[in-house]
Amino acid sequence: MTRVMYSFIRGITENHSASIISIRYENRILQIASTRLSCAISMGDRLASLVSLAGELDATVPAIVCGDFNIMDSKLLNVLSGWTRGFTLKGYFLNERKEFERIISQLGLTNIFKNQSTFFTKFPRLQFDHILIPEEARVVYQEIGKRTFGSDHRMLLVDIDFLH
Repeated sequence: MTRVMYSFIRGITENHSASIISIRYENRILQIASTRLSCAISMGDRLASLVSLAGELDATVPAIVCGDFNIMDSKLLNVLSGWTRGFTLKGYFLNERKEFERIISQLGLTNIFKNQSTFFTKFPRLQFDHILIPEEARVVYQEIGKRTFGSDHRMLLVDIDFLH
């Protein structure tokens, strides 16, 4: 899938990395991590990439983790496209969304757009894009844009406040 989508059609090589920045917010330090997890790898590899990113964060500093994680909520789409995305046999029986939510819960993060579609369609519900916030944060405002801009994903807007 990577060769077809990127190399052949677009003439580029898919590159994955994460940006992690630390900022001062009032009298505290906050980490913000942003990444894109490939849609052309197995579910297990995608989940392992998220765990690896979390391992790069300072556990003593609150973190917001965001990006295009390409988590597929649709079992039917997984069955139809799994062979193009590097699934192992086990992958066809894995509920990626459930495993993803379990991992972020263990990390003390909350998926603030859970059960909402960030793809250009509302059905099937496909939350590819995520903003994960720490337990000591609360959402003041959130919105999923109604249109897409140069992407098949809709823009996520959020205003976050820290409790202490």
